[in-house]
Amino acid sequence: MWVAMLPMALGMFAGSCVLLVVSKLSLKLDSPSHYPRLLSTGLLWGIGNYGALKMMELIGTGKGFTIAQLCVVVNAIIGVFLMKNPKPGTRAARLTLIGITIATIGAIVLGNLKS
Repeated sequence: MWVAMLPMALGMFAGSCVLLVVSKLSLKLDSPSHYPRLLSTGLLWGIGNYGALKMMELIGTGKGFTIAQLCVVVNAIIGVFLMKNPKPGTRAARLTLIGITIATIGAIVLGNLKS
């Protein structure tokens, strides 16, 4: 898994550059206070990736990757209920919650498969 990190990081960087060029947006943020906040999210992202890799190393790639991907479920729940995006009760929120349910069931099934 450690060998996969550099190509994945380079792919994410390349994809970000393409999106930046296509959208024609500036890299400059609105407020100087946004820079440390943005850097702190990158630091948290890096810590999370390192933890996911260590977890996969300890319990195996199949189960570790399944557990790590549950972050999508947590992100969606926070987005709907805490950030109110999409607004709770709307069709988009219901579809998001259905997706969360499907992802959770899939993770449970994959996590319980015997290798």
